[in-house]
Amino acid sequence: IGGGPGTLYTVLAVILRSQPYQGYQFDLTLVEPSTCFHEFLKILAKHVTHPNLTLREMCACTSDQMPSVLTKKDADWYFVANAITPIVKGAGGDVHRAVANLCAVIDATRRRRSPCVLTIAENTQSTDFPAVLAALRACGLQCVSDHTVCDGAWLKDCHYRVAYSSAQTPAPRLKYACVHIPEGAFTS
Repeated sequence: IGGGPGTLYTVLAVILRSQPYQGYQFDLTLVEPSTCFHEFLKILAKHVTHPNLTLREMCACTSDQMPSVLTKKDADWYFVANAITPIVKGAGGDVHRAVANLCAVIDATRRRRSPCVLTIAENTQSTDFPAVLAALRACGLQCVSDHTVCDGAWLKDCHYRVAYSSAQTPAPRLKYACVHIPEGAFTS
């Protein structure tokens, strides 16, 4: 969700070549309202390939439109990239409503209501990020986060990882959270 120009796709193609990820299979569905970014990803997908990585579907929609657009409702990992601010804005600025909408999308599209994971990566100055995590926690969900740097080694080469605050000093500014959503119908 918020796939942009295909950064996550590229990172997944790279990590699938390394241990311990070689045994994993990723069927990626891009949810991105900007069709311009779809064109970027199509070009990337032609040149960056791995047999265990499939670009299954590209949805030109917002997260709220996902349940009606996705033809296969079997997602088990949701990666939300730089989309928290637009998701909250789309809910009229109401963080709790935005989280409820996101949880409803996850509930409608996850694999047979099995456990799933929500990963949020924000490389923006989003002021909504802490409030979104608080709202997820208020729903009874466990959120593991590190607001300053991502510990996920697999993201080390991803452009989400580091932004430069000056010409010489790298300054990590990734806001990162991982949320486990348990089995069963989710009510927010």
